[in-house]
Amino acid sequence: MVVAAMTALLSYFNIYLRGDTSELIGDLFSQCDVSSASSLGTSDQRFDHSVLTVICSNSHLNQVAISLLLAALARMFLCLFTFGLPVPSGLFVPGLAIGACVGRAVGTWMYMIHSLYSDSSYFSECNPESPCITPGVYALIGAAALLSGLTRMTLALTVIMFELSGNVTYILPIMLAVMVSKWVADAFGRQSMYDAIIAMRGYPYLDNRTEHKRFQANAADVMSTDLTVLPAIGNSVGSLQTFLNRCPLSGFPIVSDRTDCFLVGYIARSELRYAVDRAIQ
Repeated sequence: MVVAAMTALLSYFNIYLRGDTSELIGDLFSQCDVSSASSLGTSDQRFDHSVLTVICSNSHLNQVAISLLLAALARMFLCLFTFGLPVPSGLFVPGLAIGACVGRAVGTWMYMIHSLYSDSSYFSECNPESPCITPGVYALIGAAALLSGLTRMTLALTVIMFELSGNVTYILPIMLAVMVSKWVADAFGRQSMYDAIIAMRGYPYLDNRTEHKRFQANAADVMSTDLTVLPAIGNSVGSLQTFLNRCPLSGFPIVSDRTDCFLVGYIARSELRYAVDRAIQ
């Protein structure tokens, strides 16, 4: 109840936190131009949504970008408390929302820069018949980058983002963002957020990707020198019977002799007992 109340209080004052998270992600991926709204796989009817209307109708683009960054910071702060609680919750959709907010803010600032310096040589490759800066694409790439850093997903995440966009044009920037994000995240640790919470909770999970410290010492340096071995030659039935009665071990290394202890094989106690009993009979 405390977490729910805190979430409600923080979310009320920002329009990008009030509504459903899935709808917010769709709005951030959408374009303000209705004629080009389908370029990211979104329908024209989404243009009438309140969040998308606020984004597209607000003439103060810098205010929109700052509000998006504040929403991303607030959602990230809330995820610190909600993720890992013993309640049905996850990190996939909130991660998409945080990355989309940051990406849309960066895309909005890039749109402002293009509006002010459209004659710059930096924007000389822009096609005058189509929008040069599409903030929705930045939101798409930002969502993929943040989610890659959290989950360490690469190929599967690229396919998921391609399914969300429905446009093969954005595969290359999504791939680059996903790979760079994973490299940066791996520099701080090889565990994903899910692996980290498993380790913090102490769940019995063995990960084959876990890195272990290498031992510098040899086995002979740490093992006991009092070894129980069985010479390969020079044994009798009586000596083997005495050996079995004296040693309660379940198996014995077979060596050439007791001097150099050159290993030539191994025999289990049950097999040796069976052989001795057959020899006595």
